[in-house]
Amino acid sequence: MNDQSQNISKLIEENNMLRQRIRDIESSASINTHQKEAHRDNSDERYRNILDNMEEAYYEVDLKGNLTFFNTTAVKNLGYTDDVMMGMNFHEYVDKDNQRKLLEAYTRVLQTGESVKCLEWEVISKTHGTIPVESSISLIKDADGRPAGFRGIIRDITKRRQAEKELRESEDRLQRQEERYRNILDNMEEAYYEVDLNGDLTFFNNTAMTKLGYSPGEMTGMNFRIYVDSENARKVFETYTRVFRTGETVKGIDWELVSKKGNRIPIESSISLIRDAEGNPVGFRGIIRDITDRKQAEKRLRESEEKYRLLAENATDIIITMDNNLRMTYVSPSVIRFRGYTDEEAVRQTPAEMLTPESYKNAMIIFAEEMEFEASGSGDLERVRSIELELTCKDGSTIWTEVAFKFLRDDEKKFNGFLGIVHDISERKRAEKALFESELKFRNLTETALDAIITIDMKGIITYANPAAMTLASHGEIVGSRLKDLFPAEFASRQELLFEAVRQGFSEPLAYETKLKKPGCSDPNYFDIKTSTLFQNGIPSGILFIARDTTDRRRAEEEIRMMAIIDTLTGLFNRRGFITLAEHQIKNSSRLKKKLLLFFIDLDGLKIINDTYGHEEGDLAIKRASVILRKTFRESDIISRLGGDEFAVLVTDSLELPDVVMKRLAKTTDEENSHPGLNYPVSMSIGIADYDPESPCSIDELMSRADRLMYKQKKQKKQNCT
Repeated sequence: MNDQSQNISKLIEENNMLRQRIRDIESSASINTHQKEAHRDNSDERYRNILDNMEEAYYEVDLKGNLTFFNTTAVKNLGYTDDVMMGMNFHEYVDKDNQRKLLEAYTRVLQTGESVKCLEWEVISKTHGTIPVESSISLIKDADGRPAGFRGIIRDITKRRQAEKELRESEDRLQRQEERYRNILDNMEEAYYEVDLNGDLTFFNNTAMTKLGYSPGEMTGMNFRIYVDSENARKVFETYTRVFRTGETVKGIDWELVSKKGNRIPIESSISLIRDAEGNPVGFRGIIRDITDRKQAEKRLRESEEKYRLLAENATDIIITMDNNLRMTYVSPSVIRFRGYTDEEAVRQTPAEMLTPESYKNAMIIFAEEMEFEASGSGDLERVRSIELELTCKDGSTIWTEVAFKFLRDDEKKFNGFLGIVHDISERKRAEKALFESELKFRNLTETALDAIITIDMKGIITYANPAAMTLASHGEIVGSRLKDLFPAEFASRQELLFEAVRQGFSEPLAYETKLKKPGCSDPNYFDIKTSTLFQNGIPSGILFIARDTTDRRRAEEEIRMMAIIDTLTGLFNRRGFITLAEHQIKNSSRLKKKLLLFFIDLDGLKIINDTYGHEEGDLAIKRASVILRKTFRESDIISRLGGDEFAVLVTDSLELPDVVMKRLAKTTDEENSHPGLNYPVSMSIGIADYDPESPCSIDELMSRADRLMYKQKKQKKQNCT
């Protein structure tokens, strides 16, 4: 009931009380009749105006339900005239169900004397049909306090009922939509999520739980930083911030989830802003798609593309592809080394522009033959055809190449182009021509060469050897001999494999390293070998070997490697060499269960020697100390100068006790110091630590233990001197 209705009810009650008071006054006071009637008329007019202008209908009925009083709104609602409505029984403007409801309400009010409020029923209007109403019912009593009828206020609730109906229908639709969307969310492959502005999960579907492996209770309220690493958390936070600031949805952002088990899941996500009813940002929502398969496929494709592109773009040969109309679709960058054209220029050329007229003619004949095979369906789908072609160059010159081409096919094995590998055989052609024209010229060139040059026919018989090659064999003349009869079996067997490959069609040059013992030498010499297939009339006729002695280079390289681990002043191992060898010995010790001894040695008084006699004398003292250590320890022990005045010795595989070694060291030191003319004696402080394989430790830990013991001895020496 609204405020206006409450005011009206209050006025009605006040009116009734006033009327009763007037009647009491009339019966006991001396007010004249005219004054009484004037007062009553003014009061009635006041309340009548209120009743006739209120939106609610006001009514009064007797105990039988006949209308005895009503306001203008009641007349409008029912559609009757005043005279018709006066005395009308409530049965005439309500149906049976509502008659029963009203009768029960009237009876209850009559029996209890208590008002009924907010009773909903329906009125049948003469002009408006059935009208849903909400009314109050209260008891009317006469001057003697006896029930005389009922009064009440009736409010038309048609609009409210319509609004409630629409609300229910809207709620039903919303519920159906929620169920439909929930089914969609729970059965979709993508994960759906909602988070608040702090990034805490407020809603998610089943897929999200399945992906992350958490229960609903664990995930609810979980912050996004729990299921992403720090790098991805930064990326997500930056995206949330951008969406919050701009209000624009971000799509296709890639990041990674970390499941409960620690598995990393690459995903693609959208992020959009959630706003409340007032338009204020309250969170974020998005769709997450697992892109593991896509990422793996992209990785495989990328690796494949990178591998083959790397091969193509770094290949020595030219790699080309053509469509089925012989138009170039790809030319590798190596073309510029061959022909002087860039790959962009070469890909726009036709075969007629790439080849000399004669080679173009031969190529078209070969292509025509292959296309005829293709059309007949009898050709091998994986067949490869080779042809020698002369290519034109940008500077006007030409080069001879061997082109191996095969058919490119689609998924249905249908021909859709060619793949060609163009190999430069200019050198081979020139070599064949030079050999054919003048073997003498070849001999003059090779016989003065420092490299060993040998040619061998396809039967393995040496057909030519220059003087440098003669020195590799045990006797001078080797032409006519078999390779396997002159050289070690290992070298000869490798060459037999090469011969077999050439017989099978292999014609590529090879380069490799091998070692051979020259006659009269105890140590082997190292050689870089290069081989090429020799041809006669296009048929392999043998192999050319060129061997360059790289022994001196190898020795120089070995010296450089040794310099990295040898102390140049003493010739002992340096710190790097010592650590490397010591770590290896510790591994062996752990495996063989043998103990090791580490001697950590410091040359006493080196600073005093340097300050007194100069640094050259200091270097000499270091050398004297190294000599003492070499004489004391065995060749199998690892003796090193760690730097400055510090030395370390790792004793391996020795049954000697430390005391025995120390006595030998003291004796050797005394012998060194007994030489005449020395300005000072050599003295060393020593700390000894043993390595027990049953209680392993690192070389650093072992050295630290020995170092502490050494400094303890050095400190004791100083105390004894004072």
